[in-house]
Amino acid sequence: MVDFLRKKEGKRVQIREVVLVYSFKVLANIYFSKDIIDIDQGGRRVFELVRKIMGLFTTLNISDLYPILGSLDLQGLSRKSNECSIRIQELWENLIKERREGRKDAGEDDDLSKGKDFLDALLDGGYSDEQIHIIFLFLPFGSGRRICAGIPMVGKIVPLALAHLIHNFDWSLPNNMLPDELDMDERYGITMMKEQPLELVPKWKK
Repeated sequence: MVDFLRKKEGKRVQIREVVLVYSFKVLANIYFSKDIIDIDQGGRRVFELVRKIMGLFTTLNISDLYPILGSLDLQGLSRKSNECSIRIQELWENLIKERREGRKDAGEDDDLSKGKDFLDALLDGGYSDEQIHIIFLFLPFGSGRRICAGIPMVGKIVPLALAHLIHNFDWSLPNNMLPDELDMDERYGITMMKEQPLELVPKWKK
């Protein structure tokens, strides 16, 4: 995140987009020890897919109000959700296949065999793809009303990200805009957000 913002010094950036990519990069490294989203290179496809899924989650489905219309899929939400689901599964399948092949080629003294992540833990159990999918239901917060298992991690990641943004950069609004001129209209979503994303200009603290 810091390296990306250094390259964007003097240019406007969308803070929401940068922070979202940072969050997914952290999770991807925990699960797969690999970056699957890179805002500066080829990860745009994954990023746009995630945004599309989040948009579908927050779209009012008319069949929720009139269940008799559910089978008609008038808004095409079921079709779009299925398309996104297939694309997500293809992404996961490629990651799992790549890891399985890498584990076969790696010896016991290889660096790959020493580092363990979440995907390694699943593969060590000898599960098939279908079993991995089913076993998710038994993980904390996988289903039911339980406390979020990610709270301890968030309590560390959020302050760390905020510290990097404040410690390494001076921030200003583009085009000499004043804070009072910001559009503060809100948009409905999984979490409340600004209708017009906040854009700031970073300046590296030397």
